[in-house]
Amino acid sequence: MAETNEIANNAPTILENEMIPWVFTDEQDNPAPFQVLDLFYRGVFTNTIGVMTAKRKTDNAPVMLLVGLNRGEDGDAEVYPIAEILNQDTSQAFIPPSSVGADNEPVSTEITE
Repeated sequence: MAETNEIANNAPTILENEMIPWVFTDEQDNPAPFQVLDLFYRGVFTNTIGVMTAKRKTDNAPVMLLVGLNRGEDGDAEVYPIAEILNQDTSQAFIPPSSVGADNEPVSTEITE
């Protein structure tokens, strides 16, 4: 499991807000999942993340997307897709990491010297 100081370097928003960084991975030394989670939390706190219902270009099927927002000086929002929200059918294509259920203790949010 990642050390708290390591998380502080990669997920400052999570620690500043005394949140538990719930990251499930077999790659415990990889900072990327913590950085992505922190990016999402920061987007929520700064109101720069949203949800969009769009149509897939290939088959015109409706999909739900997580989007980032750039707010212009005029107040209009420019959106850019970040991720597709999975549904019950599409989520069946994934297998959770082997550590899920075995070593999932929450990471302490106290910074150690």
